[in-house]
Amino acid sequence: MNRRDFLRFSGSIGFSVALGDLFSCAQVPKVSDDRALPKGLPIIDAHAHPDRYVRTSSPVDTTSTIKAITALGMVASSFAAVGDSVFLSRGRMPGTEYQSTKTQLEGWIKGPIKSGKLKLILKASDIPTAIDAENRPGAILAIEGGDPLEGNPDRVNEFYRYGVTH
Repeated sequence: MNRRDFLRFSGSIGFSVALGDLFSCAQVPKVSDDRALPKGLPIIDAHAHPDRYVRTSSPVDTTSTIKAITALGMVASSFAAVGDSVFLSRGRMPGTEYQSTKTQLEGWIKGPIKSGKLKLILKASDIPTAIDAENRPGAILAIEGGDPLEGNPDRVNEFYRYGVTH
């Protein structure tokens, strides 16, 4: 795609969005707010930063806290450590991407996983089928991006030993 094609495509998308349903490709069915989810439907958040921003000056992400995960009845959530946080901080955050990622992972492992608020998910069969008094939500440890590898592929195995599977 050349620059002219890109601009034409971008313009048509912008025009389509501006006109709303006129150029819609699919109609999304309306769902009333009082309709409950079917019982037994396991919900897993595939990418979140649960309780990640509590230790920084960034706004707290209240949509993916452990409390919210439990209240919504999610059986598991991805706990994605931000691999490029040092780079994105533009010098305000000390250390390396590798150290920052390990710190984030250790925070979840030594905190809510060790205390029993969460269950570490290492394979599909570890995912609870429901959340109740005996089954706590699962934490699927993940790393967003490859920055913490810092060019060292052996760190993939190291992070796997931490419990990172995503």
